[in-house]
Parts: sequence; C-alpha cells; structure tokens
Amino acid sequence: MGRVLTLPARMLRFSADRYRFVSSVSIKPINTSNASPAGGHYSQAVMHVPSSQVFVSGLLPITNDGTKLDSEPFDVQATCVLNNLEAILEEAGTSMDNLISCRVYITDLEMWGRFNEMYSERLGEHRPARVVVPVPQLHYGLQLEMEAVAHHSGNPQRAIRLLVPKEAVGGLIGKGGDNVRQDALNSGAFLTIEKVFNQDVLSVRGKKNQVVAGVAAVTARLEELATDGNAKVEIVLPESQVGVILGLGGKVIKGIAEATSCFLEVSTKPLLKSTDRKLRFRGKPSQVREAVRLVVEKLVAWDGQPKDDEVAYGANQQNGTGDADAAVQLTWSTSLESRYVGTVIGEQGRTISMIRNKSGAQVVINTSEKLDDPEAPRSVTITGTKAQNELAMDLLYGVIASYDPTRVSAKSKKTSKKTSEKTSEE
Repeated sequence: MGRVLTLPARMLRFSADRYRFVSSVSIKPINTSNASPAGGHYSQAVMHVPSSQVFVSGLLPITNDGTKLDSEPFDVQATCVLNNLEAILEEAGTSMDNLISCRVYITDLEMWGRFNEMYSERLGEHRPARVVVPVPQLHYGLQLEMEAVAHHSGNPQRAIRLLVPKEAVGGLIGKGGDNVRQDALNSGAFLTIEKVFNQDVLSVRGKKNQVVAGVAAVTARLEELATDGNAKVEIVLPESQVGVILGLGGKVIKGIAEATSCFLEVSTKPLLKSTDRKLRFRGKPSQVREAVRLVVEKLVAWDGQPKDDEVAYGANQQNGTGDADAAVQLTWSTSLESRYVGTVIGEQGRTISMIRNKSGAQVVINTSEKLDDPEAPRSVTITGTKAQNELAMDLLYGVIASYDPTRVSAKSKKTSKKTSEKTSEE
C-alpha cells in the first residue's frame, strides 16, 4: 500500500527542471483592469513560470480607462506609470519590493532628477537594477514609458512538518485517503506523508492561511486519535526558526505556555542527521490546539532565510536502501476540481496520455464516481516511483495552470453550434 498524497487542484506546484515538458503553459499572460489596457497584440505582462519571473510591458501614462495624460504635468504622468506598474505586479501575485530591474524612457532628461525622487519614494530601501534612456519622443506625445522585470513571490509558500506517531498514520490518512484529502480540500493546503528514517512525517505546504488551517485540521485529528484524553503534537523546527519560538531568554515560548497552559519544549538535540529540532506540545486538546495555532502563526509569518549550514530532517537520508526505495511503487491521491477534468483529459485523451508517457506514472481520473454534486471534485490516483509521481504531478498542475474558461466556453459554443447545424440539416 503506497503512501497517500493529496493536493487540491487550486494549489499549483511547479518544478523548473520538469516544467519544460509543458512548454505551452510555461508562459502565463497577466492582465488587469486596474492598469492601462494593452494597446496592441501583447499582454500587460507575462510570467515565465519556471523562473518565477514577471516581465512587464512598456507602460505609458495612460489610466485604466484608456485616458492619455499627455496634457498633464510630468509628476502626474510619472505617478500614473508607477501606479500602473504596481497594479500589474499585484495582479501577477508579486509587488514593487520584488522588482529585479526597470528601464525608463524619458523625453526630457532634465526631468530625470524628479523621476528619481518619485521612484525612490515609491520603492523605499529597495534598489533594483535600472536604466534611464533619453528618447526624442514617445507615442501620443507622452513624457515617459517604463518596463520592468520582477520576481514572482506573491503570497510565498510556507511549510510545516509534523512527526506522526506510527499508530496515528492510518487515522490521519483515512480509508482510501479520505481524511487527508478532506483536510487538504478544506484548508487549501498541500498535505503529504512520507517516511523519514522510519519516522512518518506529515508536511503541510501552502500560503500562510492555508498552512495554519491545514495544521489545525491535522492537530484536531491527532486529538481524536489520542487514547489517554491528552493531546500530543510534535513539530519539526528548522534551526533558523528556533529563535523565533524561543525568543530572547525564552520569553516567546514561555508566553505561549502561560497563555494556553500547554507544555512546550524545544529539544536540545537535533533530529537524526539534520540541524532541525523537535518542538513538543503536551496538554489537554484545547490547550494544545491553541498553542499549536500560536506557534504556527509565528512560523509562517517568519520571512528570514535558512542558515547556510542548515540540513533539513531527511535531506541526508541514507539508510542503505536508497536505490531500492527509488524503485518502490507508490500510490498518491489527489482531488481535481470538476471544471479542470476536460482540460486534463484533453481531446481524445491526448493530454492525460502525454502526462502518462512523459512521467512514466499511471494517472487515473475517476469520472465514474456517482456524486450528489456534479461540481464536486473528482479523485485522481497516481501510481509510480516517487520521481515518476512527482513529474506526473508537475505536468498535471502545469496543465491546470493553462486552464482558460473563455477558451473552454468558446469551444463549447462551437460544439453546440455544430450540433445545432447538424440537427437542422437532418
């Protein structure tokens, strides 16, 4: 029986190395009604998914309703351009703080100083690479134009890992993966259970609020599975985040313990072959639940960087069976929103065949399920080695990223029209 992985279809997981197999969806157009509309055959911006970079087209001082500010003073035009840039980056899921480089075209070089002042006020301490290019004139008689490249960070992905007691694994997963799948769908988080040095580790990944909700759901299930009436939870704590939880002189962890009446302890000894520590919670279910919530909120809010010499638990897993483990067949389970089913299967099954052929995994979408709600998610099983399953998952959600409801709608109308014409001919 393979381990169960569950991932709601709205969560996208990309791999730069593997994503090249889905070239048709590796470039995602970005457009928003909150910035000046594209005036030709181009998008306001595009995101190159493998590199997580956003390329913003040239932006003129034109408002989102198409008004050209050619008669307005320079400050008004510059503000409009910066507002357009900010709106597009926000639509792309990133921000001005993640700008990598900017190129500014300006018709009056004497206004360079003023633009630099406005630009620095908007960006603060952040100093991306920049080029200012003097030009004789710009379209519509406007005074400046700006293009940019930014890193896509959006709402960064977070991860919390929990150590799962051997006797609780089955209860967390549930029959056919029902429990872990439901927790993933309810929280929006990406849940996986894997074996690390004979220890079951459950990972909860996603956006901040999704991780908080996902860990809360897992904690609730662990409480239900407790046999002595007390709840026990153990979290893997990266070395770089130990200080976040301990605080100066242990102030933070003591404060959480006092506020919740929960016992908390950070182990002094690292987990096997890693620099990670174990964070233990003990107490009544309500106490542990609240303490875990407070700790997880602090961990996902942390924006620091791992230490250079940090080693994650399981990263150096060499137990003499590495080659054998690589060939083990695993069955992963995920849920696919009904609106994506047609896109993933593709015309005459071509898309899902591509996923199977490129990954080597067996991918099955259960379309025969009798559901009360036709819009309910469909279950998907992926069977293969870990590497094959990971590639299949990347390909699967790469295809989902290309989902275009307008294209599907147009196709449906076209099909409907053909059917209608055929009927009228008969």
